[in-house]
Amino acid sequence: MNTNTKTILGWSLIIGPILFHIFFGIFYGDTDPTIATSEEFLKQASDNILLSKILLVGGNATMVFVAGALFVFASFLASTSHTPAYGLFSAFFFLILGANVIESGATELTALEFYDQGNINQAVNVFNSTLSESGGMFSLILAAGMISLRSAIIKTEEAIGSGKIFKIVNYGLLVAGLLHLLFPFLASLGDSFEALAFLGWIGGWLIIVLLGVGILRTKK
Repeated sequence: MNTNTKTILGWSLIIGPILFHIFFGIFYGDTDPTIATSEEFLKQASDNILLSKILLVGGNATMVFVAGALFVFASFLASTSHTPAYGLFSAFFFLILGANVIESGATELTALEFYDQGNINQAVNVFNSTLSESGGMFSLILAAGMISLRSAIIKTEEAIGSGKIFKIVNYGLLVAGLLHLLFPFLASLGDSFEALAFLGWIGGWLIIVLLGVGILRTKK
């Protein structure tokens, strides 16, 4: 992997997670829409339909770009490792993750469009499908990608160096991956477990940001 590619990958993994958290943070605000509250959420989002669409497109496009960067990095690890299976599995999971984000984003945009046209029930049903299906599947795919990426990094010498960043990314991807694996079950077990799930979400993306830093530090 040449220096320019490492630069693009590194900055993509640093800036990308920050950007899509900003986009989604503005779109969702302090609300956490559920099946019971989805109609009210869509009503609020449709009050400024253009801004909502821009935020949704921006957030999902940025997340797809991050998934693509992780796919490229995992593919690179597979091509340079003596045990390429881990990198190939990770690349596969991040490819599926990107497709999942595209599908979910398109569904949310469709729900907004239906609501704006006055098809309230159809909009709610479409939006609820993203709440009931995408969340758990997204977490499981991301968990598999993180855990296999950790193994791929370990099996590839000096992929991101061997110092503190390597150690933090190594254990961080494992912990975040395990938490994401449990995320579909944690949210239904009370406030303390929801806090743990939230920590796993934020912590996992902070580890991805640190991975980007590690890639930049190993440029040659």
